[in-house]
Amino acid sequence: MSIIVQALVYAINNKHVSLLVLLDLSAAFDTVDHDILLSILANRFSIQGSALDWFHSYLANRTQTFALAGKHTVSYTLDCSSKQAFIEVVAKMAE
Repeated sequence: MSIIVQALVYAINNKHVSLLVLLDLSAAFDTVDHDILLSILANRFSIQGSALDWFHSYLANRTQTFALAGKHTVSYTLDCSSKQAFIEVVAKMAE
């Protein structure tokens, strides 16, 4: 992190435009269809190349595990999260 701070300080001191974006993406995209999201990022926001590849890599092969009262399900691979599937799994665990 200190190298990032140093780069920002250098840029600011040299009157360059600087921007730092910090994202917590841990569950942000689990309820979004990943193909649609990637298409929007590319077409509406002109995100291309390595930046788009990073989003694709982050979204690929995501898994989800449900826990209730100390019980855990097996890990499910996600394309996008389904609230209905979550409800069904939690209901089975509560039985």
